Amino acid sequence: SNSDTIVYSDMSGIYGKGDFSKYTLQITKVAPGCFFIQDFFGGYYTEGRAYDSTYEMQGYVLLDNNNNIRLLTSKVEGWGDSLDKLENASFDPMTGILKWSAYYTNTYSFNVVLNKKN
Repeated sequence: SNSDTIVYSDMSGIYGKGDFSKYTLQITKVAPGCFFIQDFFGGYYTEGRAYDSTYEMQGYVLLDNNNNIRLLTSKVEGWGDSLDKLENASFDPMTGILKWSAYYTNTYSFNVVLNKKN
């Protein structure tokens, strides 16, 4: 259905020396090929730094027929801005792995790898 929510966990990411393997992230299908991403930062601020949910970088992406992902919109309410760009974003249907590099404020990159939770 168009409102299916997929929960990802056991994330691995490169954010200094943090352990992000217990974080969860929800991806919601809102239309065919269009998905809402709960947090492009992969939980870095909300779970890793204990900020409230207004510091999730939320947004929408399109998944094409080649399983590549393109950023449509993004916004972090707490700071009132958005991502600079999203690169290397893809989904592997064989493994269920979803990944991206989210670039923020020309300073930070969040390299997120998500494993689908069963």
